[in-house]
Amino acid sequence: QWLRNGRRGTFAMATGTGKTVTALAAATVTSKMTADRGQALLVLVVVPLIDLAEQWRESAEEFGFRPGIWYGESSKAERERVHRSFHLARTSLEPRAEMVITTADSLTPSGRSDPARHELQSWLSRYDGNLLVIGDEVHSLGTPARLAALPRSEGNRDRLFTLGLSATPKRHMDDVGTDALLAYFGEPLAKIDIKEAIRLGALVKYRYFPRFVDLTGEEADEYRKLSALIARAIAAGNDEARDRAIRSRSRLVQHASGKMAELRSVLEEIEDR
Repeated sequence: QWLRNGRRGTFAMATGTGKTVTALAAATVTSKMTADRGQALLVLVVVPLIDLAEQWRESAEEFGFRPGIWYGESSKAERERVHRSFHLARTSLEPRAEMVITTADSLTPSGRSDPARHELQSWLSRYDGNLLVIGDEVHSLGTPARLAALPRSEGNRDRLFTLGLSATPKRHMDDVGTDALLAYFGEPLAKIDIKEAIRLGALVKYRYFPRFVDLTGEEADEYRKLSALIARAIAAGNDEARDRAIRSRSRLVQHASGKMAELRSVLEEIEDR
């Protein structure tokens, strides 16, 4: 389906169903197709976290790729490896496939900095060959700054291929960001939800027992303040302030102090720990 769709699309696959392996298979097929035309291919993998970059490297090496990893604290040798990948993909006179793995933050110029002075963006802007952009946990790329950092085709759409990966490509309470992501990566093609993943044996069967925790008075006050900030940012059309307040409110809920007491209560109910 992805190939028939012009090598554009999103795979909405539950964790454990093989998103990474499927994407690397797609990259392998794409590299063969470009090689058959006597051309090179650069595969750019964008992940949300550094530890995922290392996991991607291990899986990619099993497919024959030799990826370089670019993030804020990459060593000099690793940076030279990435630079070499761009150079070889641009100038090689024989078919080859190069891969660069980076984090979303490392791909995105910070604040008001000039993208032309951002090393990775500068290389991407000069690269005019075949490019496959794979967005892992693609929902995390839907902020305005991260969307703006994604490589564009500059009128040569036939050389830009895109593949989004996520268990849930829809962004929470952000239809605009979701629509922009799907416009860039392509509509969902493969869909495997948790129920299907269990049926396929990719996930174990489980029983789910929600335990509800109340916010403290202080936490509830902060939640209301952040909700008001979100509302004002939406009314003002300030996407950056909206996303910042949404992240703060999510952290507040994730780290609610009552969760530890509830965890102790759960553990006390379990005889064999």
